[in-house]
Amino acid sequence: KTAAETLGGLSVLVNNVGNYIYKPLEQMSIDEWHHMMDANLNCTFYLTQSAIPYLKAATWGRVVNFAFATAQNVVADELQTAYRIAKTGVIIYSKSLAKELVEYGITVNVIAPGVAENSVDLAETIPLLPMQRPATLEEVSHAVNFFIGPNADYITGQVLEVAGGFRL
Repeated sequence: KTAAETLGGLSVLVNNVGNYIYKPLEQMSIDEWHHMMDANLNCTFYLTQSAIPYLKAATWGRVVNFAFATAQNVVADELQTAYRIAKTGVIIYSKSLAKELVEYGITVNVIAPGVAENSVDLAETIPLLPMQRPATLEEVSHAVNFFIGPNADYITGQVLEVAGGFRL
């Protein structure tokens, strides 16, 4: 509300939020589980729900949500299960919202970054990457700029991985 009032409206929302706990499910507490869902899925839902009236009023809009590379390929990972469930939920939420909002000129898409320069444990991860380097934050922002720009007018409900071939 504050952003829309300050800016005189709202036409773009980027939900770039999340963190993860790296541990087996049997060791995860209920509070940690809730934190993972709140930080990665629920925040996206809450903020988007608040923004929808402003986006509709603008009669044009873009929503870009963040997941992670391979989130649309449902694969188990015993140390990141809660994170994967939440980010896969972001994709399903985004695709459903894309169908609902298309009639208002609003597109909803997902950026799914892989390992980026601000990731932890880069020394261990880089050898696993086909491009042998992490993504720069600028490369991730280029994908966001594409989805919010005029060249993506006819694109909605899509997931764009910015992952350099991670887990191909």
